[in-house]
Amino acid sequence: MSKTYLLYERDFDIDRITPLLREKTGLSPIKQEFKKHRSDFEDGSLLVVLAKDSSLAPWLYRMRFARVSILLLPNHANPLAQSTYQIPSTIEETLDLLIDKPKISQHIVAIQEEALLGKAVIGDESWLESSSALHIWWSLLKNITSLRLFPVTVQTKTKTFQTATFVIEAAEEALMHKLREPFFSDTPNLCQRATTIFYAPQSIVEAVKLRLFFAFRKKRGLPKGIGTIKAQTISLSSPQEFAIAYNGSHHTTDSLHIRRLSTSYELYTGWQGCASEEPKESIRIEHIPTDPEMIDFYTKITLPLLPIASESAFAQMFQKIRQNARLGSTYLFLLFISVLMAAIGLFQDSAPTIIGAMILAPLMGPLLSFAMGTIRFDLSIIKPSLFTILFSTLFGLAISALLTQWIPLHHMTQQMALRTHPTLLDLGVAILAGLAAGYGYANPKVGESLAGVAIAVALIPPLCVAGIGLGWSDLSIFSNAMLLYLTNITGILFAAGTMFYLLGFASKRYVSAALAIKLLMVAIIALPLYIATAAEIEKERLYESLEAITAVHVEKIVETRSQRVVYIDVIASQKEETLKKLQELKKRFPNIRFVISYKETL
Repeated sequence: MSKTYLLYERDFDIDRITPLLREKTGLSPIKQEFKKHRSDFEDGSLLVVLAKDSSLAPWLYRMRFARVSILLLPNHANPLAQSTYQIPSTIEETLDLLIDKPKISQHIVAIQEEALLGKAVIGDESWLESSSALHIWWSLLKNITSLRLFPVTVQTKTKTFQTATFVIEAAEEALMHKLREPFFSDTPNLCQRATTIFYAPQSIVEAVKLRLFFAFRKKRGLPKGIGTIKAQTISLSSPQEFAIAYNGSHHTTDSLHIRRLSTSYELYTGWQGCASEEPKESIRIEHIPTDPEMIDFYTKITLPLLPIASESAFAQMFQKIRQNARLGSTYLFLLFISVLMAAIGLFQDSAPTIIGAMILAPLMGPLLSFAMGTIRFDLSIIKPSLFTILFSTLFGLAISALLTQWIPLHHMTQQMALRTHPTLLDLGVAILAGLAAGYGYANPKVGESLAGVAIAVALIPPLCVAGIGLGWSDLSIFSNAMLLYLTNITGILFAAGTMFYLLGFASKRYVSAALAIKLLMVAIIALPLYIATAAEIEKERLYESLEAITAVHVEKIVETRSQRVVYIDVIASQKEETLKKLQELKKRFPNIRFVISYKETL
């Protein structure tokens, strides 16, 4: 006849358990002290166990060959066992499992020669803690510059692959479905397999999204940056040591084996919704890096701020960067046509013609190549792209200046004038264009054509206006248009380089120097722009002051090297009063000269 044992550790009070067990089941247990090394019980025995997690983990592993039944009683010291086997929270409800025909487990998930109770966390354990939204943001901001994936080789019975991950969770399948149910909403819970989740965000933005998942858990399905495996055995190894926390203890190791082991004993559980299917391996890794080049990339740098291109697009982009840095026949042809169209459009005062030149302009390629080369300090990219940019600038100036000699027009059109008054606003537009260009170049989903148009809008027209200024021998037109051209190049290089840095393409060794050089370029170009902007602001204040004088109508304002000349009409009947107001205005703007015409009425 089978025996019933009540196994308990000394720290626990069992006075009420024996009568409860007799009342619920009619069984009278043999009370014995629990010893985690003992496994020699008679076949068919029922073991009612009151013990803490640290004792149960090795004991369940050693007991796997014993032909007994086990009921684990809940207590304050075994929360991991309670969560793993979903044991009811009270002893009364747990004893009901002996009567209610519950789900019986005849296996354990073993880790490093112990039964895994709760979950194991490989990597940064604190990142997975559920907490307040404020704590989430604080922890992210505190660690935002140190988030880095580590390489790991994963092996199951049917598949071996490499990946890079930030943290890994491992647990019994039933527990993992309960803890991370949205990730497994489309897969059955067999309550039989070892289950792991790989967290591999490929940008800080993705890391934030995944971290917020634990606070809100609204979306279901497998998101980007998450991979899952369900299998009988899962082995993990890495060329570097990683932290691991399980069964209430912390370790470091470079290899780990997680196995589903059959047991001779039957363990009563509170598992619900267990499907009856053949326990095949389920491997879903399409949203985590598995390409060797991407793994190498993500394990050598901290996470970029924004998502970057896919594995194939990543390789294609660097190939394209190197190709576009060079001066080729196709590039020369497009540059020649775009400069001619822009120059003719400027003389025609035709916006559509100028827009056509903008679309054809090929300067996007070498500019972005130069931005990438400087952020990585790659001379094989810097040298050819810099040569292409300089050649393009001189070529554009020469073609537009020669064309000016052949066209018998010598007046400035509105389209030309628009490009001879650069301000800090133009630098802002260039920076925005550079950000869009860098992101569009790295991410095919945004579209390279969008970035190309954004850059072309800012470059070819002012370059041609500068060439026209040379053709007319007008230094003022040349210098102002050239300032706008250089402003746009500087803004684009700075912003595109910054975007490439945020996307994670920069060389960590040289990035500080590269960004410092770009900031210096922006500061140098910003000085004359600040002066020009201040002049425009002063002009705007002058207009507002003149408009406040009702008897004055402004005809035009002409800028000279020494002063600003304002042509105005004054109502003759209000001549004396108006002249006094203009004298007061002259004191506020000492460089103004008024040219006055008197009229009876305006």
